[in-house]
Amino acid sequence: MTAPAQQPASGQAGLLERLLAAVRIEFRADILVPGPDDPVLGRPACPAGGCDRPRAENGLCTAHGKRWKDRGRPDMTAFLADPGPPLNGRRPLTACPVPGCRYGSSGQGLCMRHRPAWEHAGCPDPAAWAARAEPPAAQPRPECLLPFCTLWTENEAHQFCKAHDTRWRQLGSPDPGEFTEHCMLRGRARINFRGLPAQLRLEMQYAVQCRADRATITLPHQVARWVVRRASDAGVESLLDLSEDEWRRQAGRGKSPAYPAFLLFARDAGEELAEGTGWEAEYPRDIWRLHRIPGLVLNPGKPANSRIRLRFDRLAQPWLRDLSKRWTRLRLSSGLSVGTVQSDVAALTRFSEFL
Repeated sequence: MTAPAQQPASGQAGLLERLLAAVRIEFRADILVPGPDDPVLGRPACPAGGCDRPRAENGLCTAHGKRWKDRGRPDMTAFLADPGPPLNGRRPLTACPVPGCRYGSSGQGLCMRHRPAWEHAGCPDPAAWAARAEPPAAQPRPECLLPFCTLWTENEAHQFCKAHDTRWRQLGSPDPGEFTEHCMLRGRARINFRGLPAQLRLEMQYAVQCRADRATITLPHQVARWVVRRASDAGVESLLDLSEDEWRRQAGRGKSPAYPAFLLFARDAGEELAEGTGWEAEYPRDIWRLHRIPGLVLNPGKPANSRIRLRFDRLAQPWLRDLSKRWTRLRLSSGLSVGTVQSDVAALTRFSEFL
C-alpha cells in the first residue's frame, strides 16, 4: 500500500500582518477589562454593597460567597443587608493610631517609629498609650503612590507605604505604573496578555475578539486567563507552532471542557486567518474542516460552528483519495447534508481497507 500524503503545514506566512490589520484597538490592551454588561466577556458585579468584583457561584463574588457560607448560608436578602466590612484590596489600610501619624501600622498596630517608644514605656495598653503619645512633627511627607492610599511612605526613597511596598517587592518590584494597575484591578474580571510574545499576544487577542463578535457562547475571564497561561507556559511564538493534538496534551485533564475548547478555538481562529476559508483553502487538505466551508447543509440540530471533519487521510490509495475528494465536493455543493457525505466517506474508507 502507498502511504497517505502528509498534511500541508499550517501557513504562518503573513499572519502577523493580518493580525495587525484584524485586531481592533479595543482588544489590544495589555490587560483587557470587560464591562460587566458585556454579553460575552462580562460578568455582572457582585450585589453586595460597594463590591465591584464579578459574580461567581450563588450570585456573589468569591469572597462574599465565602462569607455567606461561613455564616451558615442565611437568607440572601438578610446577608446583603449586612455583608460585612469591605474586602481586602477595597478598604483603607490601617494607620498608626497615634494622632496625626499616617505611617502604616506594624506590631501592636503602631508604626515602626512609635513602636520603640511604646516598648521603652513598658508596653502598656497600645490604644491608651497612642492617645497620649506625642504626634509627629508637622512637615510635608511623601504619600503612597497608589491613588486610593493616603498613608506615608517609610522614607523619601520609597514610592509606596510600608504594606504596599512589601507587596510590590513580593511581586518582583515591577514598574510602578504596572503595580498601580495591578492593585486597581485586583479582584476584577480581566484578561492579562502581558508577557506573551508579540504574535502570540495578538493571536490571543484576536481569539477573544472573535468569540466576542460571534456572540454564540460566553467567555468567562477565568477561562481566557487559563488559556493565556497555557500558551505562555508552552514557550511558543505562535499557537500554530503546535498541532491541535499537541495543544490537547498541553491542556491536560481535569478542567471543564470549556477551557481546552477555547484553547483549540484560539488556534483555529489564527489558522483560519492565516490560511483563509472556503474550498480553495480546504480542498488541498486530506482532512477537511467543514466549519470553514460556508454554505454547507448541516445535520439537524448541529450549530453552524460545529467542528466537523471529513478524513480522506485514511484512504491509502492516492487515486482513490483524489476521486473521493472530487466526488465529495460535488455532493456537498449539490446540497446533500454533511451527515450523508460522512457516511459516504466512511464507506469509501472501508473500501480502501479492502483493496
